[in-house]
Amino acid sequence: MSSNPPSDLAYRVLRLERQLESYQRLHAEELEEIRRAVEQLKEQLLKDEEGRLKADEPMS
Repeated sequence: MSSNPPSDLAYRVLRLERQLESYQRLHAEELEEIRRAVEQLKEQLLKDEEGRLKADEPMS
């Protein structure tokens, strides 16, 4: 059984914690970008549908 010095273990824990925080930030940013893109597409769909409905209205 190998024995690691406490400083080596502490360094590995710190490195993994930093990596985890980095991934969490990155994914939060990516999820926010996706959410904004979905909202923009939904807005465009609504505008397109409104335009289509107005075009289909009979002229008085």
